[in-house]
Amino acid sequence: MNDHFLYSITDALPAAIYKIRIGGSPWRVFEFVSHGFEDLFEIPREIVLRDFDSFWAMVNAEDRMRIDESSKVSMQSRTRWSQDFRVLTQSNKSKWVRGTSFPEQPSEDGTIAWNGVFVDITEQKRAEMALRQSIERFQRVVDGAIDGLWDAVVEPGMPWQSPQTQIYYSPRLKALLGFQEHEFENNLGAWAHRLHPDDRARVMKALGDHIERRVPYGIEYRLLTKAGEYRWFQARGQAVWDQNGNVTRMAGSLNDIHRRKEAEEQLRQSQKLEAIGTLASGIAHEFDNLLAAISIHVNLAKTTLPASHPAVRSLERVEMTARHARGVTNGLLTFSHRASPQRSVIDLPRVIRTTLDMLGRILPPGIKIDAQLPGDRSIWVHASASLLEQICLNLAINAQDAMPAGGRIRVVVEAVPADGCDGAGDFAGKARVVFSDNGAGIPPGDLPRIFEPFFTTKARGKGTGLGLSIVMEIVRDLQG
Repeated sequence: MNDHFLYSITDALPAAIYKIRIGGSPWRVFEFVSHGFEDLFEIPREIVLRDFDSFWAMVNAEDRMRIDESSKVSMQSRTRWSQDFRVLTQSNKSKWVRGTSFPEQPSEDGTIAWNGVFVDITEQKRAEMALRQSIERFQRVVDGAIDGLWDAVVEPGMPWQSPQTQIYYSPRLKALLGFQEHEFENNLGAWAHRLHPDDRARVMKALGDHIERRVPYGIEYRLLTKAGEYRWFQARGQAVWDQNGNVTRMAGSLNDIHRRKEAEEQLRQSQKLEAIGTLASGIAHEFDNLLAAISIHVNLAKTTLPASHPAVRSLERVEMTARHARGVTNGLLTFSHRASPQRSVIDLPRVIRTTLDMLGRILPPGIKIDAQLPGDRSIWVHASASLLEQICLNLAINAQDAMPAGGRIRVVVEAVPADGCDGAGDFAGKARVVFSDNGAGIPPGDLPRIFEPFFTTKARGKGTGLGLSIVMEIVRDLQG
């Protein structure tokens, strides 16, 4: 094989081909280098063939000892040699190079020739470094995140809702539930098993809607912690689909919102107390008028009778009872009842009718209530009567404040049949309550914020700005 033929083959390869003999004098000498050597190292072939050190000087000093040690091992074992190392070329470019060579049989003089190749792996190293940095950066984000993170992979042919669907749960997510990393399995079943029974169907439906119909996924639900208590969490996620529309992956976050939920419950109780205070104030006013009349007539009767008259003692008892009644009405102003309302099957029109009757007695005389209820027909719903009463109270208070000169409140209760139901017979759809008034209305610029907690258009010192936000939360809680 002549040199021309050898060069024509090696020059066609995207690498530097070489042959180096080791063990003679000088110890290392290149016997052959291809033209690719010049492209890679930017040094003329003639110089390298004449002086090995001209090449060796380009190799990074930190890598030379490792190259020498690995070369000795390969020489002793007559095995393949391979190392990655850095070089600085004549144009001051830093490159990563992978060298690989195989030994021939030793010559009679004891030297060994090695046939090998040098390949530029600079871009590969940069990609590996970028990937490593990306992984390290992601890990720092995961480790430092307040939220727990999860990443699910759906295997081809396996339904996404399979308990065995593999999911990566970050250490933070497991810690939010009170688990060490090894105590919580990385699959869907480990998470689904801890869903609150009242939330499970709703959560799985939300996941299905996102995966199958691409509805945005964001939901609040309760999970059972290691300590045996349920805590509230907010989950968000995004799926990835293949070209056929099949889900292949879904990742997202889990945020502990238990304190927020507790705060919302406290706010709800605060608003309830405000509504009760308004109710108590109205009742106290009515009772004060009645008690005032009783007291006046008692005093008149006492002045017409001598002190020794047997009826005077009875009149004094009436007077004492009236004073006690006045104390009871004052106690109503500070009364509060903190309890979590229990849901049950209730007759919606009846609850609304009872609440409106009460409102009619305590609202100012200038405010009238028009009720459009479905006659004697019942609409059975699974809800809490006290929460429905609170909705009406809050809305009525807002209407009262919006109509200082008086006005009308209109309440409509109606059944909304489910699809395919004509509404006759047993009700099998939804119920709708429409609450409106003829007040001044809300400025258009304020409409986007009316459900924000503490946002109010009332004058300073009037109201808390919690009324509509509490109404909204109750409606959501009742799945409205």
